[in-house]
Amino acid sequence: MKFSVLDKQTIQCIMTEAEFADYGIEKEALFQNDGRVQEFFREIMQQAQENTGFNKKEGNVAVHASFLSDESLAITFSVDPKLRQSMADETAGKVAEKIQ
Repeated sequence: MKFSVLDKQTIQCIMTEAEFADYGIEKEALFQNDGRVQEFFREIMQQAQENTGFNKKEGNVAVHASFLSDESLAITFSVDPKLRQSMADETAGKVAEKIQ
């Protein structure tokens, strides 16, 4: 696995086909977003943080996964602390509408 810090909010992991296969998850499963896939992404995020020193302090994490032409897997994790506040504001607004 190769880990890279792309910017202060984004890290990336490139995994070979063999490394991905070691986790026992099939390619098609990535598109189903079940519990195994979510746990896989959490584990890779943890490894990425340990290998790069990247520190996710708060905020939501967007995960983008795609297969490259050589069948390796590119996983990009983007942290957006503003997204958490935006979602909280939106939820508060909906609650306020229902109360009125």
